[in-house]
Amino acid sequence: MEEKDIVSVLSEQGWVCSKDEAGDYFCVTDVGGVQLQVIPSVVSARTIFGFRLSPPFHPKNFRRPFFYIR
Repeated sequence: MEEKDIVSVLSEQGWVCSKDEAGDYFCVTDVGGVQLQVIPSVVSARTIFGFRLSPPFHPKNFRRPFFYIR
């Protein structure tokens, strides 16, 4: 599994995905009139592979609303 695989699935579900100036993927969708943006990434732990959809910001003050909305 690679990031482009996650992007492909999100695109099939109606997300609009692009690359930013650093070459990282990001995907955007509309949820009830609000744009939601995530950064897809592949995570692995030994033999287990998965993926993560991270918010495009990291400061604690911004993470709380993201997890509340989720």
